Amino acid sequence: MRKNKRGLSLFMGALMVFSTLAFVFTGSLFEDDVPTDGQDEPIFVSNWNGMDIFVLDTPIGPIYSLDIGGGYLQFRVNPQEAVANINVEGQVLIYNKLMTSSKVYLLFEESENDEINPAVLELTRFLRGRPFVLETGITAPYQGNESSDIPYYNPWNVSGGESAIYVKFSGKNQVDIWNNTITVTGNDLHNVTLGITKLGLIMYRLI
Repeated sequence: MRKNKRGLSLFMGALMVFSTLAFVFTGSLFEDDVPTDGQDEPIFVSNWNGMDIFVLDTPIGPIYSLDIGGGYLQFRVNPQEAVANINVEGQVLIYNKLMTSSKVYLLFEESENDEINPAVLELTRFLRGRPFVLETGITAPYQGNESSDIPYYNPWNVSGGESAIYVKFSGKNQVDIWNNTITVTGNDLHNVTLGITKLGLIMYRLI
């Protein structure tokens, strides 16, 4: 179901305020200690590549914390599950492409906004503080009846010095790169978020 203009505009506005500086921060990414809500205690999940993973139930769902030594990285899904279940093509190429881009476009389908925006917000956390300008938008002009200043970009028409990350629902649970465009796809929100988490692990050079 298409999200109405007001809802989509509010979501895009929240992203755009910070994304031009590549600093969207929807929650703490690094913590000195495993976070708690004052009542529950984090539960040990597993050890992955010598790093412990803990999970804590919160009002917004489970939060996974990866002990990287001296601090924790936080995720909405289990990073070990992301590594195991999401296929990545061109891992080194993806990292190098993003880190050498002057601008990165984070794009999604207008029609998928209602379902996919939690995953898009999660991805903005992994892209903060990078050496590029981050811009968010939809992939085609807004299809409502009113004129709109919601930005849109063609994910397949990106110049050589720039790149795009195209997040969408698809039957394939994977991260891939085609020329200047990185695709993150999954058949539901959980698998899209797994793909985004795996892209985050690539950006932090953990895989």
